[in-house]
Amino acid sequence: MDLFIGKWRPQYQQELLVPSAFKRQAKLTPKSPCLLSEDGSCLTYAQTDAAATSLARRLSAEGVGRDVAVGILLDRSPSVIVSMLAVHKVMDGQSRCMTPFAP
Repeated sequence: MDLFIGKWRPQYQQELLVPSAFKRQAKLTPKSPCLLSEDGSCLTYAQTDAAATSLARRLSAEGVGRDVAVGILLDRSPSVIVSMLAVHKVMDGQSRCMTPFAP
């Protein structure tokens, strides 16, 4: 652990962070169902990971990083999970502030 501004800041193993764990699962079971929407459509782990990676790249290009708060305003759908995963990816799994809002 590192001492950071008078508080303990643990050092997490990379494989325990959400983006790494999700990517590992997507590689193990790429065609397995991951997200099911109310209309019955389904995203596989590979599709979910690809969508989150694409959104993470767009967020990064817009300047989103570890020191940026991100709000997510979407109806309940797989897009919420994809967006949350994308935020974790762009912040290397160490998001400081991510707030889903209810529309």
